[in-house]
Amino acid sequence: GKYRGEDLRSATLALTGTLPFSEHWGAVAKLGASGNRTKFHDSSDHTDLLIGLGLQYSMSKNVDLRLMYEDFGKVTKADGYS
Repeated sequence: GKYRGEDLRSATLALTGTLPFSEHWGAVAKLGASGNRTKFHDSSDHTDLLIGLGLQYSMSKNVDLRLMYEDFGKVTKADGYS
């Protein structure tokens, strides 16, 4: 979104897998690619690795509650400038 004229956007494509611990609890993992675009003083447009880990609680057959940590990679180019 935008903040004081600055802009940051990310689009992702990932595979998500679950590993059940019990009837209700399980682990969640995500792996894919993140396309990051920044517009500060200059623009940066690049793709980076997306990883995620978390826990899942199955509330019912059709409803799961997830707590996830996701890393979208670097926000700016590798040289540190946007």
